[in-house]
Amino acid sequence: MKFASALFLGFSLVMAWLVISRYNTGVCHIYDLGIHVEMIQRFADGQGSFLCTRGLLAQADHFSPILFLFSPLFMLAPDARLLLLVQVIWLGSGVLPVYRLAEKVLASQSWALGVAFLYLANPAMVHALLYDFHGSSLIVTPLLWACWAVEAEDEKLYLASLVTASLCSEFAGVLIFAFGVTALLRKKIRRSALLSLLLAALAMGLAQLWMAHYGQGQSPYQSLYGHHKKELASFLYGDWNVRRNILQAMLSGTVKTYLLQLLLPLCFLPLLGPVEFLPALPTIAGNLLSWRPSQQQLGYHYGAAIVPFAVWSACWGLRRLRTGIGSLALLALLIGYLYSLIYCVVPESVRSSGDELFVSQLRSLPRFTSGNVSLSNSLPTLSTEGANVYLFPNPFQPAAWGNTRQALAEQAGHALEPATPGALYRASQGRPVQAFVVDLRASEYFPFATIQDRQYVLGQIALSGFYQEICRTSVLSAWQVTAVNSNGKQGQRR
Repeated sequence: MKFASALFLGFSLVMAWLVISRYNTGVCHIYDLGIHVEMIQRFADGQGSFLCTRGLLAQADHFSPILFLFSPLFMLAPDARLLLLVQVIWLGSGVLPVYRLAEKVLASQSWALGVAFLYLANPAMVHALLYDFHGSSLIVTPLLWACWAVEAEDEKLYLASLVTASLCSEFAGVLIFAFGVTALLRKKIRRSALLSLLLAALAMGLAQLWMAHYGQGQSPYQSLYGHHKKELASFLYGDWNVRRNILQAMLSGTVKTYLLQLLLPLCFLPLLGPVEFLPALPTIAGNLLSWRPSQQQLGYHYGAAIVPFAVWSACWGLRRLRTGIGSLALLALLIGYLYSLIYCVVPESVRSSGDELFVSQLRSLPRFTSGNVSLSNSLPTLSTEGANVYLFPNPFQPAAWGNTRQALAEQAGHALEPATPGALYRASQGRPVQAFVVDLRASEYFPFATIQDRQYVLGQIALSGFYQEICRTSVLSAWQVTAVNSNGKQGQRR
């Protein structure tokens, strides 16, 4: 176990340096780091849970009660980097149950250490750490302890781990149900396996009631799969040409690429442990069936919940492969290491420094410590705990804001049509924010559909005369509200 502990310490130090370096150089986002910072800050201050960044109550966005436990940390040090560090330690500690699991299944400390390295270098896990902070990513570690509990036949640890997992995500109930089925198929801890099926039903029901209550009866994330109702009807009642087209779409290049990126870091070993890989299937299906393209990419956090079961099944795959041809098992580990290093670890380390010109100009701007401020998605570091932060162009125009399907489409970078000049003028007239800062880089126009849309909205607000530009560089533009005289009329622009 001392080898796993040393590995955990080394990984935590390296990854902590990496995520803090990315944050300090502007490689972070209001979506989603800024959202979680505001959420936990409001929990800590008891200010209510309405999120300016999202336009809805924190409880309506996701079911992640575990985030309430982070509030005391923000009472001591209200800093976004604290969340990033805690996430690194939390997910990094998953190497401890991985090592124990692999040691028991493979009956070898050396092979267990090899599997532990595979876990820490897994692209889905590394990207979950590098792409901001998410409550749903925290589900990885308790699921790994539950996997170990099945092998160790520790019923109390199994149930405690699954209860913890149920507090991380509204989707946890589905995973717990699949996990319970796997535990039954393994013919171990059957009583606890049956109890986990009951826990799964309670978790799914509670999450549904929670989000429906706080989200005024709806969750926008349900619409991610609404388009499949029509496809299902077409498949069942359409002609063979329609069915063939649907099947071809299901086996598209995107699907094949996603599955390849998911399985290649483990050299397809999970396929040799199908029973242990079973609980990963709901997450894989959810990602592939969603219309949101980011869910079919490992560069985000959506693949994190797959990792525990992929590693568990890889252990059994290694055991079966090693029993037959030991050299192939060793080759499989080497292929997994090389792919993970080439695809994920090395490229992300190179990209960790950010744009030097952007960083230097960003440091020249003041930090906003109070009032309302609107910022581009790449600028969460410009605000502190005292400011209410909106994602530009909010609140001048609602964009990726609220609890509707349209807001979710805009959040995915689609369907945002800029408001008319008159609407933008009236919105500016109310002076809803004291200042706003826009990232002018060509790659940073989210949630707008194009750079031209961003420039149009910025130009219309400038023409209104209610805001004046106080600083402009090659990559940043900062504006503040114009002075208002005692009669309430607009002051003269400088």
